[in-house]
Amino acid sequence: MGIPPKAPSPKSYLGLDLSTQSLTLTLLTHPSNSTFAVETFTTSVNFENDCGDSGLREDGTQDATVWLTAFNLLCKKLKSNKVWDRLRSSVVAVSFSAQQHGTCWLKSPAKFPFPKDSFSEFKSLFATTVSPIWLHSSASGMLDAMTAERIMLITELMLYMCTGEDHSVLDESDAAGTNMFDLEKRSWCGEVCSILFGDKQHDVKNKVAKTVCKGTHVLGNPCSFFAEKMGIPETAKVVIGTGDNPSSFCSSKLVRNELIISLGTSDTVLGLVPSLTSGSSFTLSNFRDPRTASSYVRMLCFSNGGKLRESYCEKYAGGNWNTFDSLVETQTHGKWNLHVDVPEITPFIKTLGKHTSTSDISNKEMIASLVQTRVMSMYLHSKRCEMHSGKVKRILVTGGGSKSGGICRVISSVFGCPVYVQDGSSGGASYGAAIRAMYGKERGGSGGTFNEICGKTVERGWRKFCDGGEGDEGEEYERLRGEYERFEDGVVAAGVGGERDGGDKGGGRKGEEESNGGWWIGAGLVIGVGIGVYFLSRRGKK
Repeated sequence: MGIPPKAPSPKSYLGLDLSTQSLTLTLLTHPSNSTFAVETFTTSVNFENDCGDSGLREDGTQDATVWLTAFNLLCKKLKSNKVWDRLRSSVVAVSFSAQQHGTCWLKSPAKFPFPKDSFSEFKSLFATTVSPIWLHSSASGMLDAMTAERIMLITELMLYMCTGEDHSVLDESDAAGTNMFDLEKRSWCGEVCSILFGDKQHDVKNKVAKTVCKGTHVLGNPCSFFAEKMGIPETAKVVIGTGDNPSSFCSSKLVRNELIISLGTSDTVLGLVPSLTSGSSFTLSNFRDPRTASSYVRMLCFSNGGKLRESYCEKYAGGNWNTFDSLVETQTHGKWNLHVDVPEITPFIKTLGKHTSTSDISNKEMIASLVQTRVMSMYLHSKRCEMHSGKVKRILVTGGGSKSGGICRVISSVFGCPVYVQDGSSGGASYGAAIRAMYGKERGGSGGTFNEICGKTVERGWRKFCDGGEGDEGEEYERLRGEYERFEDGVVAAGVGGERDGGDKGGGRKGEEESNGGWWIGAGLVIGVGIGVYFLSRRGKK
């Protein structure tokens, strides 16, 4: 009878995501007898809980040494887990995800001895351990001092830590987050660099990545240091990293008129658009669809997200999230509360305080009014920016706020569509990074499309949470959407608008609270709006 042939070994794909709050690892394994890969392991190191300090500062910058501590702790967790043997025997590719607008200011990597024993040794590479957000107001001061020989996005740092080489290359979706990348020409835009940096534009361009490539680009193999610490073979392929938003997008099969809503420290809405000229809002970001590179993904960002909900939970629900959740769906009958705790990106509002449609909002209604106002604003601006035609097919909800059943049901009612949430502990961005590792590695061999290679793997961690509103409820929300649009437009047109808590009719809170709350938004919005006006005027001349 002979000896039956040995079954092929399973292949695994590793994804690592470095966010403002945690370092998360996801392992996808593709059994030899299956047509799809499944998530087999996810673990995370929380900066606040596990490292003792998140490193996040009031001005939005972060202490980069916290990341190094997190990598050391992650390695210890892996070595003490039974997954260690699987990592060493089955990982064939690794990729990365990180906060899309985060930067690292470094000495020249070419002059820096690569670490031998610990991730903590990378600290010597930092020209400063302060890691600002791109176009953050604090970054402009650092730019004046020009303390860095090299400026990397966080995914570049992770790539350097993995391969031991400064490849000076970014994926095009991550590059789009700098606001100086021309999506159509696929290159840095000299005109925008001139607007942003003036006579320093050449200094900046010399310090950032020289090359921008597609998200499937393979950059070689892990160095012996990284392979040993993370427990993966040196033969694995390293696929270029990308920002957390496009990485999360890779974990979906999203098509036109479908959305991803992420409820985190800030809230975001992502959807496909037919062209870069769609819509009319300046308060948005665009990047190429990392799954196909032939279409565009649009993102709206709302800065007053998770932190503001936390403060409402403390004040109006006694710090109890179950109580918060039970109050979310309280009927307010159109009592709107557009609360601006830090300058808001969408809609563009600098004046701090509660912009309300009435002074008659009870404490019991406050939570519902805050949440319902935010979801109405998401619907309004996603429609205006042509992320959907008015009828949304479905929404994938992720982030910490997705744990609230009440918020998910409000989203479903306002948008009139089914809502899906993630099962288990899947990390959207790290899961997407593992998907990208799979796509980059296997595409190099087969040349297949994203759907051909990853289509059966993505979205396996999602489940339908609820259906959209229909009948009388749908008609009621149609009426409320119109009312909300008129309310918000009035607030924006008035500059302040509406009733304000405490009877403050002036220019909002002043002094230290206002300056600390601005984060990167003040500088970033002025620049972003300026760039938007510039390009629209250019289009008008063609």
